[in-house]
Amino acid sequence: MKLDPPPPPTVLHIRPLAAVIPSRTAGGKLWDDVGGWPDVFVVLKVNDKEVMRSEVVTDSLKPKWAHDGGNFEIPARAQLQIDVFDADALKDIPVGTARFSSPTREELASGELEIDIGRRGLVRLAIGEAHALIGLGFDYLFVKDQLLARQVLKHGSAGRAGMRVGDEIVSIAGRKVKAMGPKDVKSAFNAVPVKGLHVVVRHEGGTTQSMTLMEGAAYPLYGELPPAE
Repeated sequence: MKLDPPPPPTVLHIRPLAAVIPSRTAGGKLWDDVGGWPDVFVVLKVNDKEVMRSEVVTDSLKPKWAHDGGNFEIPARAQLQIDVFDADALKDIPVGTARFSSPTREELASGELEIDIGRRGLVRLAIGEAHALIGLGFDYLFVKDQLLARQVLKHGSAGRAGMRVGDEIVSIAGRKVKAMGPKDVKSAFNAVPVKGLHVVVRHEGGTTQSMTLMEGAAYPLYGELPPAE
C-alpha cells in the first residue's frame, strides 16, 4: 500500500527485539561475586534525550520491554545511545553502553540494528520506516460551546497545516461551529471531500488561521497517542 504522504525521512519506527547482558560486571567481576544477577533495564537516547526505556527486570540478564516500540524523530546525523543499567535504590549502575549514528540505508534495508554494548553484550532493535494511521491526524472535544483540538499529531494533516492542541475550531466547510451540533461535526470530519476539508481555527492569543485538512497518512510519534487499553 502506497502511503500519501510518504513516511517522513526523519521519523523511524524502532522496536526492541532482544538483549544479551554481559556475564560480568563493568569491573570484570562475576555477578554472583557482587550479590547476584542485576536488575536490568535499557535506555535509548537520541541526541542525549531519552526516548525509550525498558521496565526493570530483577535478578536477570534478559531485559524486558513493556511495549512494541513506536515512531521516533531521528534527525539526519543524529547521535543515538544505548545504555544498560543495573537498577539500584541509590544510583543506577552502568552495565554497558554504546553511541552510534543514525542508521544507514543498508541498516534500514536490513530492518535491524545490533548494538555492541561491550564485553560481549548487545542490544537488538528492529528499525524501519514510520508506521502510519489513516485520518486527519487530530481529535477534538466540546467544552461548553467551543470545539477544541484535544490531540494533534505533529506528522498528520492537521499538525502539518498548523493546528495545535487547544486551538478552537470555529468553522468547518464554511459553517460556523456554534451553529452545528455534535452529530454535524462528526459527520463533517467523517466525510472529508477528495479536495480536503476547509476549517478555520483560532490559536491561543486570538489569531485565526484557515487550513485545508486532507485525509491521509499520519505518523504518530511515540507518546503522542494514549496507551492502548
